[in-house]
Amino acid sequence: MKYSKFRIHRYKGIKNTVEINLSKSSLIPIIGVNECGKTTILEAMLSFDEINDYNLGGKHLSHLQNLYDTKKYEIVVSAEIEYKFQELENELVDYVKSEMDYDEDETEEEETELKNEIKKLVENKLPEFKNQSTLTIYRSLEKKKYSFDLNNFSSQAENDVCEKIVQLCPYMLYFDDFQDDFNGVVRYKNEAKVGDEEPEDVTKNKWYKIVNELFKQTDSEYSLKKLIISGDLKSNIISDVTQHLNNIINEGWVNFSLEKGVPPTIKIIPLTNFMLKFEIVEKITLEDGSTRDRHFGVKERSKGFFWFFSFTMKLYFNSQKRSSKDKDTIYLLDEPGSYLHSTAQKNLLDQLNTLSKDNKVLFTTHSPFLLDPEKIPLKNIRISTKSDKNGIELHNFSTAPKKLSGKNSPFQILLHYLEITPFSLNYNKNNIVITEGIFDYYWYEMMKGSRKLNFFPSSNADSIIFHISYMIADGKKYSIVWDNDLPGVRSYEKAKKSFGDRESEKWVILPNIGKNKTVLENLITKADMEKIRVVLQTETTFKKIATLLYYSNQRKEILNSLSKETKENFKIVYEKIEENMMK
Repeated sequence: MKYSKFRIHRYKGIKNTVEINLSKSSLIPIIGVNECGKTTILEAMLSFDEINDYNLGGKHLSHLQNLYDTKKYEIVVSAEIEYKFQELENELVDYVKSEMDYDEDETEEEETELKNEIKKLVENKLPEFKNQSTLTIYRSLEKKKYSFDLNNFSSQAENDVCEKIVQLCPYMLYFDDFQDDFNGVVRYKNEAKVGDEEPEDVTKNKWYKIVNELFKQTDSEYSLKKLIISGDLKSNIISDVTQHLNNIINEGWVNFSLEKGVPPTIKIIPLTNFMLKFEIVEKITLEDGSTRDRHFGVKERSKGFFWFFSFTMKLYFNSQKRSSKDKDTIYLLDEPGSYLHSTAQKNLLDQLNTLSKDNKVLFTTHSPFLLDPEKIPLKNIRISTKSDKNGIELHNFSTAPKKLSGKNSPFQILLHYLEITPFSLNYNKNNIVITEGIFDYYWYEMMKGSRKLNFFPSSNADSIIFHISYMIADGKKYSIVWDNDLPGVRSYEKAKKSFGDRESEKWVILPNIGKNKTVLENLITKADMEKIRVVLQTETTFKKIATLLYYSNQRKEILNSLSKETKENFKIVYEKIEENMMK
């Protein structure tokens, strides 16, 4: 059994129905400008299978109603499911047998009635299924009930039978780079109860499940529960698991070509209180030729490596995937590889392409490096748009609005929805300031006031180097602003080596503001960030706040209310940019 189509009706910003057809394409990129509903579409698909209800902290099942509507609608996600009748019949017959195998004396009357309703429903539905090859199941997201009928979710028997069928379908796995908060430490035993307060159940933690799957894949006899009682064997078990993990990391390192040289080693360290710490061990060469080990937390290295580590762990050790030979699993990836340089993004596309041979892969992106037409036909690409009149819609190239004329029309549409303005299309601005990414761009644009600076977003620190050649060739008056962190400084030094000391005088590394290393986030005081969160009514990440604030109709009032300290911090940066730009 497998999914062939999803239809999303009235979910959040979707005013009508959005359809995703998986029967003709197995690798589907979704592109579009910021805040156009790309993530909404992925989250709606995820919400169909109830097993995913606790993913993403449940946010995909909260605030479901479209806030721009005055009427309340039934919010439904449906799936068209392909099946072979004999397999489906066998499963449903076995299901009914298990339901009817009960002790009448020990079963409540209401439960007995439900079991009989299930039996009758299956008997009525099987002849119908015999003459078809697909069936459609609807899920009301507010009622959290399934049905064969879009307009009726009242039958518990129908919900239970539909639920059984959904359980026979492939899983959906969701990857979100911006919300991954793994700090490298996993607790594998619940803390002791204090008073009446129940401790958090660690087995429900996403990373507990991933690490537990790593143990099980290393050896079917291993698990985090067994580690608790393993005694003197604990070190041997952790050693085996560490070796297996590093084999996977090494393979991925070669496939992605993240950096030259030997990949870092991952070390799993047992801590007190039943915790495991994942650490990066990297060898460095000293001036005398000797080597030393240096230890880093998984988040202390580059953002690109942390993405690679998280993606590899979730891809290989996801407990929801039924087996390594499973087919037709649906992978939903929100902005994969955002922190990778262009070569690694191209290699990521190769990995996604391979993954899609036996599975379905849908991903959102702003990167042209993940849209190579030799690997993804233009007909596979979907364009998400959003308007006050129609809400969120999903198009292919033939139906996308704002279609541009000219001999390069399909590719110019691509550039339009990726928000890319290449210099060959007459980029005629000056006073250009290249930033590390879109979120930096948002903040610098919002805070510049009347300054005549035109900020230009790259995809990460390394990708800035790609744009310098264009600036020089076009004779642009420009500067660059890098974060004063390890990726930013590395990228600055790399660019300086390529373009020389004289050109580098135009560039800026964020000056120290109360800290040894300053990134954009440090320019905004904690009090101001809290104020913004309160006004926007959100607890989301710094990056997502930048997007929300940039497109908020309260933006002007919020920016005016920021403290003198925050404004002065940005002023220092702008003055340094303007000074260096004149060199």
